[in-house]
Amino acid sequence: MIAIVGLLMLSVLASPASDLQRLRLSGGADPAQVAQILETGLAELNAQTRPQQCMDAFLAGELYRRAAAASPGQGYDEKALERFRSMRVDYRDLPTGVLGYIGEARVHMQNGDPAQALAVLAPLTDARGDSKTKRLAQLEALDALLLIDPERAMKEAHALGTPAHGFLAGAYAKRGDRDKALELVRSEAVVASMPNFQRLELIADLGALNDNERSAWAQVLAGVGRDEAALEVLDEAAPAPSARLYAALLQGAGRNAEAAKQWRRAIESDADPEVMLAYAACLELLIADDPSQTQPALDAYRRLIESQADDALRADALRRWVHLSGADGSREMLAAYEGLVSHDPYLRYVRAVTAGDTIEPAERMAELDAVITQTTDPAVRASAVLLQARIQTDPREAIAVLTKYWGELMSQPLVAGPAQRHRVKLWIELGMVDRAADELLLNTGTQQPQSLLMVGEALADRYVDGIEGDAQRRVLQLAIAAITATPDDKTTALAAARLMLRVDARADAVKVLRSLDFVEAKHVLAEALRAMGRSQEALDTLAGDDTAQGALQRGLCRLELGQENEALADIRDARRLSRAGSDSWWEATLELAATQLTMDDRQAAAEVLRVAEALYPVTGRPQLRTRLDSLNKELQE
Repeated sequence: MIAIVGLLMLSVLASPASDLQRLRLSGGADPAQVAQILETGLAELNAQTRPQQCMDAFLAGELYRRAAAASPGQGYDEKALERFRSMRVDYRDLPTGVLGYIGEARVHMQNGDPAQALAVLAPLTDARGDSKTKRLAQLEALDALLLIDPERAMKEAHALGTPAHGFLAGAYAKRGDRDKALELVRSEAVVASMPNFQRLELIADLGALNDNERSAWAQVLAGVGRDEAALEVLDEAAPAPSARLYAALLQGAGRNAEAAKQWRRAIESDADPEVMLAYAACLELLIADDPSQTQPALDAYRRLIESQADDALRADALRRWVHLSGADGSREMLAAYEGLVSHDPYLRYVRAVTAGDTIEPAERMAELDAVITQTTDPAVRASAVLLQARIQTDPREAIAVLTKYWGELMSQPLVAGPAQRHRVKLWIELGMVDRAADELLLNTGTQQPQSLLMVGEALADRYVDGIEGDAQRRVLQLAIAAITATPDDKTTALAAARLMLRVDARADAVKVLRSLDFVEAKHVLAEALRAMGRSQEALDTLAGDDTAQGALQRGLCRLELGQENEALADIRDARRLSRAGSDSWWEATLELAATQLTMDDRQAAAEVLRVAEALYPVTGRPQLRTRLDSLNKELQE
């Protein structure tokens, strides 16, 4: 049979009981979490023999008591009392049955009733003779007695000797006798018998933690989620053994620059590879605000890669090094550590990405096959599949690769969009535009807006001389589906509206454009209204717009309204507001020449076209050449 003291210790060490204790210490227990831990702990109690059932009854009562401490007001204390009182009846013939008295007394103490706790323990403490049970009850009674009769409590604690030294240390602390309290709490007997967190808490309350005790107490506080309290225990002069904990706490609090200093201190006293990796990772966190930390982070990762650490840590460091340096800068590093790369699917994938034309396509495909087979990371597998499809020279083979892994590709958010766009691109390349449109319109809820618009553009390209009927309707459906897929994306909505205008669905485009409150959309809206013969409405839309494109659109509207002089002024403003040689400058310049020709100011038009001809070689775009030739021809007529 387990000794009574052993059983009491078991109740402290049991995992669910410890979890409840930690929740209590954390000061912020979630009632649902307490209930879950309690349920788990109770489920583990399934003894078969009667002595074991007695022990389980005590452990169940302790679980309820600790649950009551962590989450008051849930009725757990009453259930604890019920369990302990039943023990005193059901197992009165067993030596361990007396634990029911001790458990009940603990509940009363926890509820702030020391007199009732003493009354419950009286049958044990007042028993004749001397026994382990009596001494155990006397020890339990000391805390209650201290609240009722401090002098008697101290006297009885001295009489009990070494087992009561932990109690005496606390009692002396309450009486203000700091030296005696510290002498006892650091004695071998108390270190061996008193729960460490209680002993350290007492020393902390006395303000007397030494370096080792500070480290241990901070560890206890961090272990129950009280990180801020743990940070207060430590400081920049924290003992070297605490540097690792201190760094982790600072990093958890978002104080990464301070954390990096402590990781460096930790490395000085403990060059553990995991500490080196943590230091490098902390430096990496600083890069967003301080790009100068990039090189120190790369250097730290490289030192770990070149160290004698185990391959798993070195491979982790190499992955971070590759992430920081970028795929293009990683080729030589990956080649230098072939042993690490060959066993790591992600690194093999990066090697395939960076290889480019330096290896034969078949070799690159084989490398990606190995990644797909070897990896357990679905994101890496999906990326490898997409790369395989992209480097396939035969579009049909590429589509076959995508189709084989389509479900996996669509399950990865970072890969799904590019995979969809690539498949659409391949379909268009093969002339299967109708197939692409059918597929996307059938599954619009899972398609990316870019894919929908891409197919819409391809359909519109088929009908350069005008589109109507079913073809127009399908393009419009694709445009609307793109907007529906991302209703808050203004860029997609604008692109969809432009597509609608391409297929003469102007009314639908205007409706979309009116919902977009940004300047570029207003320019497209004005252009659409002008094309519909509603130039005054378009002009009103541009009120207050001081951009180059806004000025140009105003000029074009005024031309439609017959306001040629005002139009000329607006177009000149558009040219002035544009950077020379930019698209808007060219557009304004050519419109200026065209307007001057309309107003029969041929000399001014000739000068504008002369400047345009001189600048054309810098740009050399065919569409500009066509417009220039047209205007020059008109000038010569």
